[in-house]
Amino acid sequence: MPRNRQGFLKADALRNGIPDQYATARRDGVHIVEIVHDHYLYGGFAVRHCITNADDAEDWEQTITQYGTDLPAARLEFKRVVKSLGGRA
Repeated sequence: MPRNRQGFLKADALRNGIPDQYATARRDGVHIVEIVHDHYLYGGFAVRHCITNADDAEDWEQTITQYGTDLPAARLEFKRVVKSLGGRA
């Protein structure tokens, strides 16, 4: 997949439906963080953070932050969330 110098997926790949993702399993559950582009549902670029409970797969929570056309801001939020989970972005 085409990535830029910072390691993020390029905007064209995101617009074609390929999300930039990070996932990790922790004691409190599985965390999935992704940058997605969906003009109709999210209004452009969005950062989605989903936490699934390790004990009950039906118990989950999701946070979506919309950024419209501001991809650099979405990338900064993605990086902030990934680092807070102990990953590298």
